[in-house]
Amino acid sequence: MEYGIRQFKDGELSRVVRRASLGEETVATHHGRPLAKIVPYVPPQLPCAVAELGSSGRMELRIPILEGISPVRRAPGGKSAVEYVKDQRR
Repeated sequence: MEYGIRQFKDGELSRVVRRASLGEETVATHHGRPLAKIVPYVPPQLPCAVAELGSSGRMELRIPILEGISPVRRAPGGKSAVEYVKDQRR
């Protein structure tokens, strides 16, 4: 399906995005010239070789867990990591 760029300003964008989520592709045009394509989002997947290693048990696949990790506070008057690096470069 094709839509002129001005149609998006008239409130069609929400409708086009909803339709894309259902699998429809839309081309945005300006004076009949294609500018962009709105397509359904496809989540990234592991490369086949990595997935095979995981499923065969030769590699353990882990999802990084960042919950519960908090930044380390430096001691009052202590140096920051940047300051340590600058000291090493002198």
